[in-house]
Amino acid sequence: MSDVKKQNIMLVIRKREKVLFDGEVKSFTSSNARGTFDVLYEHANFISIINKNCVIRKLDGGVSEIKIEEGIVRVHENKVTVYLGIMG
Repeated sequence: MSDVKKQNIMLVIRKREKVLFDGEVKSFTSSNARGTFDVLYEHANFISIINKNCVIRKLDGGVSEIKIEEGIVRVHENKVTVYLGIMG
């Protein structure tokens, strides 16, 4: 039996009308007014307005990108929640 600790994060990306992504991932990348940032396991908690895109690095090594105009990201205790289409 392995004692290797899982170092993944939970990610939910949602619009008002539907959930675009809901699952466990290796990392999440996006951009805000200060530049591009990555969220990895045990990242500091924060909230930010994001723009341009969301890049998802999946457990199988695949990468997905969702183009966005603007949204809000909340990082809290290894869970990332992205809200799209809620800003005026």
